[in-house]
Amino acid sequence: MNYNINRYIKKEILPHFKEHGFLVHRSILFKAPIRDILAGFCFDRSDDAMYLVVFFQPLFIGIDYISYLFGGRVKNANRSEIKFKLDDAHIDSSTQEIIAHIKANIDLVLGLENTISFYRFFSERQKKDPHYLFRMAATSCYLSEPDCDELLQDAIDYIENSTDKRPWEFELLKTAKVLQDSSRTSAIDRIKLLQTWRMYTIEKLGFSKFSSGNAV
Repeated sequence: MNYNINRYIKKEILPHFKEHGFLVHRSILFKAPIRDILAGFCFDRSDDAMYLVVFFQPLFIGIDYISYLFGGRVKNANRSEIKFKLDDAHIDSSTQEIIAHIKANIDLVLGLENTISFYRFFSERQKKDPHYLFRMAATSCYLSEPDCDELLQDAIDYIENSTDKRPWEFELLKTAKVLQDSSRTSAIDRIKLLQTWRMYTIEKLGFSKFSSGNAV
């Protein structure tokens, strides 16, 4: 059977987690209302199967796609990504496994939907990745952390020093410098810029009606 993922999540998965404040939209089981971090579980379709992704996305970065940079697909005891089969012979067992994995990760999702908790958690897991460094620096700026300017400069330096830059790296560098320029004007202007990016991301992802103050 060709399962409609969004309908499947609403019928088979959501009832187990609605009491925790979760909703479903665009194949994502997420914690509502959305504030600064989109936190939840994405059901990543792959032919007649799917992967379950635990993810956290800071919305004040200003992008128009779902990112798994902070998070990843659930894995088994052997550290292999689990592929849940959706055919009629396996759908019931897959559903039970998915529910079990969500329950195993739900405390983490509920704990990191807060921007400060998100920042503290992922600051201890720094990666030498341009997107990771910039997004953590931007989060630091959003929280007005004392070392936010230093972190932002470190991210810019890392991107600038990379060789054979790809087009997206030039765009990322441009974005980072826009944020840096706003920081030089005033902390208020920096926050206003990040809040503008937040509204842009929420709108582009189609989650406006679920954002703080407009939760359903």
